[in-house]
Amino acid sequence: MATAEAPRRQSSRPPRHRQRGPRSRCYRPRRLPRLDAVKNLGSVAIPSLAASLREGPSPASRESLRRHLLETYEELKAYEETHPKQKVAQSKMEFVNTYMENYVAQYQIRAAQALAAIGGPEAQKGLSDALKVTLSDDVRIVVREALGRSKE
Repeated sequence: MATAEAPRRQSSRPPRHRQRGPRSRCYRPRRLPRLDAVKNLGSVAIPSLAASLREGPSPASRESLRRHLLETYEELKAYEETHPKQKVAQSKMEFVNTYMENYVAQYQIRAAQALAAIGGPEAQKGLSDALKVTLSDDVRIVVREALGRSKE
């Protein structure tokens, strides 16, 4: 006597292969330029990296990110209206300033790391000149470490 198989229940979730996220197979994180590629540019890249370390991202890049952050904040506030337990903890300006400061610091840190990787007296001068301008504490620490490494 043969038994009939029970029909499979349909799930309301999309199939796993269609999901996007760090655990799915379809997820591809955005890759940042590798330090090796910048290092291979050598002394040609030093003036640009030194300027990036001292000044941070361009005004156009900052403005683009600022607009994106304002838009993101508005989306979070709209979400908060339908999900009262999920409050946005910061004011709009605190939110924008926090993420802008992080962006600038990360940009400058990457420039310092690239200068240290390239090495040489010109890169060391770019690092030491950066200590003469106002930098966040995080960036200042990385620049000092980079100077220490380039002297070794």
